[in-house]
Amino acid sequence: DGWLATGSALLCSAEGAPLARLDGEAEGDLFGEQVLAPGDLDGDGFTDLLVGAPGNHLDDVTGTSSLFLGRPPDKPDR
Repeated sequence: DGWLATGSALLCSAEGAPLARLDGEAEGDLFGEQVLAPGDLDGDGFTDLLVGAPGNHLDDVTGTSSLFLGRPPDKPDR
């Protein structure tokens, strides 16, 4: 049926302009079904982001979360 359900999360500015798209890695991951901004976890002054993938399978575990550390716009990707 063509439905892969890898999922994605779209990050937008406060004005609603798209800034970045984060994509799931595998069919059925459902990446982006849960998104949480837990604050500044690493103490660098920028809000960090947790993105859930409840359908992801890693060894014997179902469901994973990915942590994306906030950064200033002029700093290259890590």
